[in-house]
Amino acid sequence: SRLITTVLTSSGEVTIWRRTGNVVEFQRNGMPIGQVSADTNISPQPIEDILPAILPLANHSHPSRVLLLGDDTGACLRVCSHFPVQQIVAVRKDTQTTELARKFTWSRQQLPPDKDERVQILHEPEILAVRRRELDRFDVVIASGNITALDSDVSQYTAEFYQAIRSRMNADAVFCQRFRQRDLGPDPLTVTMTTLMNTFVNVGIIQIVPGEIVVLASDSGKGLIDPTFLSQLQRDHVRREIATSGWDWAQVAILPLVDTRDPIGLFSHDVPARTTSIANCGMAMSLPYEAVRFADKASEMNAAFSPHQQQI
Repeated sequence: SRLITTVLTSSGEVTIWRRTGNVVEFQRNGMPIGQVSADTNISPQPIEDILPAILPLANHSHPSRVLLLGDDTGACLRVCSHFPVQQIVAVRKDTQTTELARKFTWSRQQLPPDKDERVQILHEPEILAVRRRELDRFDVVIASGNITALDSDVSQYTAEFYQAIRSRMNADAVFCQRFRQRDLGPDPLTVTMTTLMNTFVNVGIIQIVPGEIVVLASDSGKGLIDPTFLSQLQRDHVRREIATSGWDWAQVAILPLVDTRDPIGLFSHDVPARTTSIANCGMAMSLPYEAVRFADKASEMNAAFSPHQQQI
């Protein structure tokens, strides 16, 4: 590994590190925020950085308008621009990070996302963007890029944030949020799921790789997973995106899912955890201690969720 560049932004110091082959890692204030392959023909794209975009887009039968929050590396925006959608609104932290994404993520594309007429890029806090009255409702909302263990990002796991997200969604829209779990046990994830259950009808989690989870939520009468999901995964443009990571659509189809509406699932017999709100945000105080707590957290996660897992 070697340091490529350092940029001071309004939200902290962003560094770019060369990892293996053509894969570079973005870090903010020393914390990894994502990896991206500049040339997927040489180095596979890390799957955990693109599935937060692929899963919700494939889980909607006809996605037309997409709202993308965070995504500092630009990997999810690159994926979204390869889908047949009409509009993509990308909310990013600052112009400096967008310039880094333009240089390291989008430079080899024939039509970079920032040149795509379907894409509108906004540089402002996510919570302000979702409250913009001039924005219409969306079919897919993706929150990718926040670091769960940081106090500064806890606001994106509160009831107020989820209610603001829901106000920007159509009736059959899908919400997807990346949840980085490497340094945490099961409690923060359970609290997040409980908070979402108080806002959305359908809530579930999918583990991509150990330590990387996506949370799905919707109010659709079709349930958490759309009946067309498996057929959508097999469409040519979806398979091409998955293949950039060296995966096949069938590997995505068998990822473990925990659905909160499962009649014999996790929340059918356990008392729901407390919810997180701005007025009652104990999660912000507990996360730093949870991150440094010495324990076999992978085994704790396995014991908490494995008995309730099912295939998509």
